[in-house]
Amino acid sequence: RLAVVEHVATGPAPRGVIFFNPGGPGGPGTVELPAYIGFWPKELLREYDIVSWDPRGSGASTAVKCFPSAAAESAFLGQYAVFPVGRGQQGAYIRRWREFGKICAARNGALLRHVSTADTARDLNLLRQALGQAKLNYLGISYGTFLGATYANLFPRRVGRLVLDGNVPPEAWTHGGRPNPRLSTYLRLGSDKAAARTLAAFLRICGQRSIQACAFSAGSPAATRAKWDALLARLRRAPITVGGTAFTYAEVVTEVSFSLAFVQPFSTPVPGNNFLGWSGAAQGLQQLWTVRNDKASARPGTPVPAAVAAAQPYGGVEQGLAVQCDEAPSPAASAYAGLQRLVLRRSGVIGLPDLWSLDEPCATWPVRGQDTYSGPWNARTSPILVIGNTGDPFIPLRDAVAMNRQLANARLLT
Repeated sequence: RLAVVEHVATGPAPRGVIFFNPGGPGGPGTVELPAYIGFWPKELLREYDIVSWDPRGSGASTAVKCFPSAAAESAFLGQYAVFPVGRGQQGAYIRRWREFGKICAARNGALLRHVSTADTARDLNLLRQALGQAKLNYLGISYGTFLGATYANLFPRRVGRLVLDGNVPPEAWTHGGRPNPRLSTYLRLGSDKAAARTLAAFLRICGQRSIQACAFSAGSPAATRAKWDALLARLRRAPITVGGTAFTYAEVVTEVSFSLAFVQPFSTPVPGNNFLGWSGAAQGLQQLWTVRNDKASARPGTPVPAAVAAAQPYGGVEQGLAVQCDEAPSPAASAYAGLQRLVLRRSGVIGLPDLWSLDEPCATWPVRGQDTYSGPWNARTSPILVIGNTGDPFIPLRDAVAMNRQLANARLLT
């Protein structure tokens, strides 16, 4: 069963349907479309119905769930919900996520074999038919671009107007259908390098601003970078407690990595969420800096909340992992210590959340997809618009260039 949501065209004579996938993998369109709809051009909202859905395995559709609740999953993962610190934690981290995969396989049965991108592309084709559309008009963001490319090559004669924004190039995601890649999935995409460039920009711009404009500013880019390094060094020694909440080194790096993906430099942060967006990241870091040596920092107060809102229904990280691990090959778990050394050399600590939290669980995931697609990617279609920007915090511009080259009939907008 698929959960579907529709924004009905506001004009008197709709021209058709545009399907929207917000990324993920496993991003719930029934939640994301209402959040995004205010950014759509009024002309499109007037002339088209906008339709999204929760892809199979996710959200309110027939969903992959490995635990009865978010609390149960959190309790199982414990400290291993974020990346391991030091070689001493790496073995235990790998063992915990191997057990996580076994629990998922036992709880979800055959479903895990049928949540690949190709499966979802076939669902999208059925949705197109059900809505009476001769061609697919589609906007895909991030992972949604890989879904769009998969659809285009499975159903090339059904491609209408496709826009792919923030691109996951198919050859990198699937490793060309070959097993045992040298790099993990998000290292193949260069996501760690994109995160490092974004962090450098954050610290540089913050250092150029006053503390009123950026709470973490130390008066210059160099001093602000040094302040970040000093805060990390302090966190490596022990957690810092703010308002009764203890923050570890790995948690803070993960929070910042997530927050900087919301590239709204020093705009007003979301009230009550001190680690969301650039301004929120600056405020959260400054709170930690202020109390870093304060013995009384554990006194009750207003905690610094986590970046991920707890209000959404339990979906769990497994809904994204189920898709990725179904079809994107991973190196063996034993390779990840070496991959960490590579990440630290080429992008620094900000690249570790992607390496461990997004990629490593696939090294021991027990199920592979029954129906996956790994090319070819050059089926002739109507022109596809590929969009990439020079400051993407997660998927670098080179990936849009690669997508443009791998598709047979694409145009790149930089």
